[in-house]
Amino acid sequence: MATEVASTLSSQLSIITDLTASSFNFKSYCNLLSCRPLTNYDHHYWHFAGLRSYTIPFYSTDDEITINNVIMKSKSLQNSASQLPPYWISHKQCQQHSPSSIPCEVIRKNLKLEKFYTNNTYQIQYTSGALIQLNQYVYDPETVIQDGWRLVFYHDRIDLDYGCKENKLRKTFKAELMDRCAVIMEQSNSLTLFMNMTGNSVDYQYLNNDDDKHDQNSSTSSYRRTAARETQPFYSTIRLVISLSNVIEQKKENLEEQKQCLHDCRQKFVEFFQRNHINDCFGIIESIPSTKSYSLMILSFMENKTISFIKQYCWQMLFSIGYRFQQRITNEFIQRMSLIENDDDFYQTSLHLWRRSSEYYFINLRAELDRYQKKIADTAALSSRTSNVYYRDKKNGNEQAQEQRWSIHTPPRHYAYVPSVTLTPTTICVKPLKLVKTNRVLREEQFGGNLMFALVDIRDEDGKLDLFPHDYRALRWKTEILLESGFDLGSKGRIYRYLHHSQSQLKDKQFWFYYHDEQANFSFEDAFAWMGDFQDEKIVAKHSARIAQCFTSAEATIAIPSEKVEYIDDVHTDDCKYNFTDGVGTMSTAVRDLINPHRKFSAIQIRYAGCKGVISVNPQLDDAEHQLRIRNSMKKFKCDHNILELCRISKPRPLYLNRQIIVLLSHRSIGDRTFLLLQNQHQQFLAESLVYPQRAYELLSEKLNRKLFPSPTLIREAHLNLIEEPFFHRLLINIGKFELAQMKERTRLKLPKNSARNMIGIVDEYGILEYGQVFVQYTELTGDYPSNSKTEKTTILEQQVVVTKNPCHHPGDIRVFSAINVPQLQHLKDVIVFPQRGKRPHPNEISGSDLDGDEYAVIWHPDFIPRTSNDIPYEYDSQIAMLRVVDRPVNRSDIQKTVLDISEQSCAGKLCSLHLAYVDYYGVAHPKTLAIAGHISEELDAPKTGQHPLTPEQISQLQAVLGNERPDYFDKPYCKPYASPHVLGQLFRSCLRFEQNWVKVQTPPTVVNASPIDPLLVHDCHHEHSSAVEELGRIYRESIMDIMYVYRFSSDVDIFCRFDSSSSQYKSPLSKQQTESACLVADSAQIELKQLVHRIRRLFFEDLRSYSKLTSHRCHPTCDQCLDRQMAKASALYIFCYTDTRHARPILSLPWLFAPLLLKTRLLNIKKHTKLLSPTLVAQMLEIQPHRSIGQCLRFAVEHLIKSKTSYYFQHTYSTETPMTVTISLRPTLSAKRLVIKHQIPLIDYVLIEILQRYVENSLSKTASPITSSNPALVEPAWQHILTRFVLNKCSPLILSSATNLTSIKDLTFWSDEQACTTLQRFIDISVQCANHESNLTDKIKPRDYAHANEYLVLALQKMATTGCLFTAQ
Repeated sequence: MATEVASTLSSQLSIITDLTASSFNFKSYCNLLSCRPLTNYDHHYWHFAGLRSYTIPFYSTDDEITINNVIMKSKSLQNSASQLPPYWISHKQCQQHSPSSIPCEVIRKNLKLEKFYTNNTYQIQYTSGALIQLNQYVYDPETVIQDGWRLVFYHDRIDLDYGCKENKLRKTFKAELMDRCAVIMEQSNSLTLFMNMTGNSVDYQYLNNDDDKHDQNSSTSSYRRTAARETQPFYSTIRLVISLSNVIEQKKENLEEQKQCLHDCRQKFVEFFQRNHINDCFGIIESIPSTKSYSLMILSFMENKTISFIKQYCWQMLFSIGYRFQQRITNEFIQRMSLIENDDDFYQTSLHLWRRSSEYYFINLRAELDRYQKKIADTAALSSRTSNVYYRDKKNGNEQAQEQRWSIHTPPRHYAYVPSVTLTPTTICVKPLKLVKTNRVLREEQFGGNLMFALVDIRDEDGKLDLFPHDYRALRWKTEILLESGFDLGSKGRIYRYLHHSQSQLKDKQFWFYYHDEQANFSFEDAFAWMGDFQDEKIVAKHSARIAQCFTSAEATIAIPSEKVEYIDDVHTDDCKYNFTDGVGTMSTAVRDLINPHRKFSAIQIRYAGCKGVISVNPQLDDAEHQLRIRNSMKKFKCDHNILELCRISKPRPLYLNRQIIVLLSHRSIGDRTFLLLQNQHQQFLAESLVYPQRAYELLSEKLNRKLFPSPTLIREAHLNLIEEPFFHRLLINIGKFELAQMKERTRLKLPKNSARNMIGIVDEYGILEYGQVFVQYTELTGDYPSNSKTEKTTILEQQVVVTKNPCHHPGDIRVFSAINVPQLQHLKDVIVFPQRGKRPHPNEISGSDLDGDEYAVIWHPDFIPRTSNDIPYEYDSQIAMLRVVDRPVNRSDIQKTVLDISEQSCAGKLCSLHLAYVDYYGVAHPKTLAIAGHISEELDAPKTGQHPLTPEQISQLQAVLGNERPDYFDKPYCKPYASPHVLGQLFRSCLRFEQNWVKVQTPPTVVNASPIDPLLVHDCHHEHSSAVEELGRIYRESIMDIMYVYRFSSDVDIFCRFDSSSSQYKSPLSKQQTESACLVADSAQIELKQLVHRIRRLFFEDLRSYSKLTSHRCHPTCDQCLDRQMAKASALYIFCYTDTRHARPILSLPWLFAPLLLKTRLLNIKKHTKLLSPTLVAQMLEIQPHRSIGQCLRFAVEHLIKSKTSYYFQHTYSTETPMTVTISLRPTLSAKRLVIKHQIPLIDYVLIEILQRYVENSLSKTASPITSSNPALVEPAWQHILTRFVLNKCSPLILSSATNLTSIKDLTFWSDEQACTTLQRFIDISVQCANHESNLTDKIKPRDYAHANEYLVLALQKMATTGCLFTAQ
């Protein structure tokens, strides 16, 4: 035991240094400290600024005096500039408990935890600036504040109050705006703090100047957010200096007391940093005022008429990095940059510097520029050798004759690079060009091209977070100025002004700005005239929405002259109150084939002229004069544009349940166990993907772009185990953790892919379907690649189906219909067809939707079809009065005012959360809950009505009804959680139990080690390509890092997975709106990735082409010599990437862009090494043993059981005469005197029964735990029934008899990994069957009890998959 205590790590001292700027001899440092010899002198990558850290560990046997002596000596050595280069130190305690054991603390957001007053004894000075070296801080003299009089510490922010009675001001330093690190510098009479920031500090002004209230208790509500009219730079570091005043005049005893107060103030800062996970360090830093003027520097580039717009834009982008970049810029660097003539090269260079400056705070710009330009020159030499000859031999050479190189002006098809700007209260941040899907306006040449537009976001100071509504209202004046007057971008006088937005962009406070050049493009008036005639719409919000149609992201397809289009009437109810065909038209199959000849889709969402909606395929139009029919309801304004634009296409789309659907299904009496079993099923799939290769392949093929993924045939032939391969293993871990976070934070439950779909809704054009009927034909999906369209298998449903649409809050929003087979509709697939009969259209009954492109959730899984009748649907026609202009045309001022009104108060997310809280407290059908559901519908219509249903004060009143308590699944630190009995609470707590095992799965460490090399992927001639692949690796690393930083991904693995794994570390879950925005970002990143992959593949192959010296013709594609060189080069690339430890982030994805070559090399090596062996032996050697991992975990558990000679639980008889079987005893539950039944089962089944009994032993209980339990007990009768059913393979009232004897089982000759896994799966399946069979239920056993038993079994599987053992002691 003493050894165990001695080896416990209690804390560690980190020595943080900048190895790029100077060398640091850690061994010499340790000698100066006179500390114990260390076995490891390797440095780690630290959390901040690209710095490195060395670690001195302290153990539980080290006394506190020894630790403090080392820390104090480390601090004293910081002053020894002649001995050591600058460094920081950080001392951290090591957490000994698991995250799940941390008690849940309710955070009172506006509770003042600590205060510090100057009281004429201390001085507080504030400055904004930047750290430019570990020991040097440069500040802007214009930001100095000398009259600070109070510091107030809250849980997640610090307020600095300053100013005088007449003008009380406040600066707020939010933890969410701090950049992971703060540096503390202590001197005898002062305390200095350097806080690194991701955004400028937040400014407030006191509203009430009453002289009697210059007090310490003024609340945040008394202050109003403010900002300077002029734009400021981003200051990456703020400095606070708290010092004693009039030290000379102080008495000694008073001075000591005041120094103690200063020390206490430091402790308050340390506690603040620690509770907000900000690394606090100690360092010696010199502060100097800057002599450079930011405004003059940026103006010098903007007024330079000799450089192009792109170059001016790039300089603005670089200056937007912030003050630390501006302080490092030199004339020499500017001159070197000015030598770059080509705009594309200048942009790529600037992008590299922008990204490197984000990675590494103390960058030497000149040195980095030299390094980059040398690499570019090497790349140019590499790519110019054979590219011209290579492309000369291409077919259709007009498009590919010239070398394909990246350019701003040649984006991927249907995309464009546009300037991107984020407006914050204090800054105008110019960002790298953003790749966006084009719209009608972007494609029109008369607008002057994509660089005449700018995509502008309005955000809080860090450029990521939304402004709170009250802050947005306070700063509305500044937003109005920016919308009206615009801002200079690129050159001085090139003013971009607000043009418009799409409807989805309005929710995100994102707008299109436009620059009008009198010589080159449309004026604003001409632009709107080109878009169409909108003056028939007098409701301002709808008028704005009509214009927004022109900005919808869509692909241009074919031109259809207006005379070829027929406009037809809609089908209404008898009272004309409802429209059955609202937003849907038809087209012929010929039009469909012209749009996309490769896929026989059934419907598309379109924009055409002034029309929007869906058009479905109608074969009856094939011979008609007009092969496109648009209904009058689709026509929104007059327009001459005749290109059919494609927004979305019908295809198989998987469906996930969310909280709203679960709430409504639960209300319709779908049992809790059904949802719990569904979540367990997905958890099991994720766990199995870590140990079963087939499951791993299914998960990867589902989540990754299949064009970048190896084919299943090659994987199978090369016997590649995806689970053991490091890159694919990282993919699996990332996906698994992300899926778990989605289940935990959003209750996102995956339905089987052939049991539910998202489908575009259309109408029955033949009028056959009756009210209550629908037609659904779906394409079956398999785990493999999609089938060829000619061989696709479809199924027509003839059963009850559940249909709803997100968002859905009212009980009537989820409805059950009868799906029937209609021969006339069998040409339609992967859509849901609604009838045009009845008293009200079904789409309108469902969340008040229509058929202009809405997607419906269609479920035909039998377990999720309610047996209760449909609720009365909500009446969704809004009664809110809308702003209407009657006596004049709608003008731009009207639109801007309405846009600001709408975006000022985006309360949909807040109302949805409030509705969920009311559902949990009152129930979904309670009048108060129904009222909020109605308000949500009106809030979602706000972009069209211009009106919000509730004021912020009214929303606050609704929140106050529930107090500060919220269900635990809200997972909000500022609310007091209670264990919710609702199924959402049960699912959340189940996720927490599964999360504990996933936490143990290794993530990439801070120390970069070489990844293991598969010798079968090593080609004999790989060394011949070592230098070439190193350069290719650099190009790929630089390019994919650019994509990572532009689109904010944490690694190359994240880009392939299409999400940022680092976001899951933050407590607040993503909202639906944030998720949609993230998906758009991921789409653009994927397009950039595809471009990069194409470029890398071209560079890889171009210098491997073999040409005849006489004919200069390329070798035949099947040339074995060429193929062998390609395989050797791919192998060299693999070895280089897997052994390169020079960078903080290993990039393992690159070699797998050439997976076919790697797998062919593996196959070749297999044949080479096994050619003398028999086929049977070769098959045994190469066989991927999918059951080995779990099988061996179970085997170790059984071995431990046998060796420990522990008593067994159940009565059995074992004989060596029948070594593969055992006889087990069963008895009735009520009477022990009745005859015991004997039953023979395989021995492996019996030992697994014993192992699982041991696993659940401490969790068994005679009675069920409360439904709100965080760790519900396993009900013993339910568990006994599962065991009995497993033994007898049928339900029975018998139970297994308890053991009265010891076993004679002594060896494991009977063991089979595959059979053990099959047995475990049988247990899991039986627990599901028991939960789903009503006949198994008694007063003592509920369906939920079997669902919990199923969870225990899945948790056992997951524990083995993530930790490699079933019992901790193994």
